[in-house]
Amino acid sequence: MEKLLGSQEKIINFVRESTENDVRFHGKAASIKTDHQFLKQGVGSGACCVTALIEGKEIIISNLGDCRAVLCRNGVTEALTRDHRAEREDERKRIEDKGGYVELHKGGWRVHGVLTVSRSIGDAHLKDWVPAEPYTKTLSLTPDMEYLVLTSDGIWDQVGNQEAIDLIMQSCLREKSMQVATSNEKEERQN
Repeated sequence: MEKLLGSQEKIINFVRESTENDVRFHGKAASIKTDHQFLKQGVGSGACCVTALIEGKEIIISNLGDCRAVLCRNGVTEALTRDHRAEREDERKRIEDKGGYVELHKGGWRVHGVLTVSRSIGDAHLKDWVPAEPYTKTLSLTPDMEYLVLTSDGIWDQVGNQEAIDLIMQSCLREKSMQVATSNEKEERQN
């Protein structure tokens, strides 16, 4: 654990001293720094996360674990993140290449038979195989972007990407209809 914290400390110092202005780089550095702070507290568990940063005319999306960002463009869903799960072949290979293993346990693929996600903040006992390095994607903001959904892992076990967007669109249409009705009532009272 001391060796792990020492190497993360070097990364954090590098980030502090860096003058690079690449937002993606700093997004990854923020995840590593958060992970370091989490580990420093001695907490044994972990967490997943998803973030969105709007910088000028761009949006930068990052995720760790199975929290997800989904964009609605003209009513159509676009997944912006990739779930980091032990069942993914590329994640399993990365873990195995580092000397770890993934096994089927209690109906799901798990890192060392314990954790279903393959990247996270915390999870100190698996840190050699479950890093805090996020998937990051940058998009130019465009007028056809309607909604951005950022949610934790639990919802995606019950609701599909398009279903989530459809629910939001229905809710927003109801809200808009209610606002129009209220506005019409106010106009009628004034006349």
